[in-house]
Amino acid sequence: KAGYKKPANLIIIYSNPILNTTITLKTVHEKMNYYFIDKTFNVYDKHYLKEHPAIVPNCGSRSCENCNLCYTFNNVTEIIEILK
Repeated sequence: KAGYKKPANLIIIYSNPILNTTITLKTVHEKMNYYFIDKTFNVYDKHYLKEHPAIVPNCGSRSCENCNLCYTFNNVTEIIEILK
């Protein structure tokens, strides 16, 4: 809105500061007015995930370099990680 353009090769991820809660990309865009964000990152502990089987982690690689889910343009907008 300020007239700045984000470089085409830049991916910006919003890290949810609250454990065991979900912030979606839609929430970040519409309620927080952060339209430049590309993905969200949410962390859950194992106990919470057992109680909520609908939440399926898609980040579990021990090596970010091998996974690259966060760092590539793809259709994944919500990264879900298990607390380490």
